Amino acid sequence: MNGFLLVIPFLLIRFLLLSILDKEAVGRAAYFAPMQGKERTAYWIYQISNVGIFAGLFF
Repeated sequence: MNGFLLVIPFLLIRFLLLSILDKEAVGRAAYFAPMQGKERTAYWIYQISNVGIFAGLFF
């Protein structure tokens, strides 16, 4: 639970503050450039590791 408390400021800045400043900013912050070849594999490893980090905060 303590780990989740450390993530709250990140989530507030990433989504709440950006949406207050500019409605399109959240979409631009989530944008990834087009990927080719091995970049796609690295992207999926990155996404899976992010899910693992967030899941680890709850267990």
